[in-house]
Amino acid sequence: MRFQHKLFLTSLVLLTISICSYAQDSSAIEDHAYSYVKSGNKYVISVNDDADLLDALKEFCVDQNIKSGIVSGLGTVEEATLRLSGSDMSASKYTDRIVYDKMVITGLTGSISLHDNELALQVHATLVRPDYSILAGRLTSAIVSGSSEIIVEKLDADIAPLYAFSK
Repeated sequence: MRFQHKLFLTSLVLLTISICSYAQDSSAIEDHAYSYVKSGNKYVISVNDDADLLDALKEFCVDQNIKSGIVSGLGTVEEATLRLSGSDMSASKYTDRIVYDKMVITGLTGSISLHDNELALQVHATLVRPDYSILAGRLTSAIVSGSSEIIVEKLDADIAPLYAFSK
């Protein structure tokens, strides 16, 4: 299991380096919570320290007119809100948990889509605390501490979320 985890992280780092090396477009935009490089339909986004990761991702998607895509990433955060749903998946059964701790994002995966013409982010995270305990769930906010890199693959086809999720 440890070997697979190291292999995944190594692959993600190499992919990030590869995309940055062959970047066709790069931008550090003033007054934005992110900078990015682009290669084909893929973007590597670096979210600024102290910025909300999901707000920065949403801002980036609006700025780049991305309405459909796949998200993955890693990084560090100092605060995160995770949401778990009840067994019946109804909106009234959600439980949010705010965690204040320096945590490493070991896995971030999700989708970008439109729901009722609104940009919808469905992002899940696995977070590791300093004591190596693990937290996971749907990420509804996360304050970056240090750095976080997100890879967005823009899709040509629109995808619709299975459920309506709001931030």
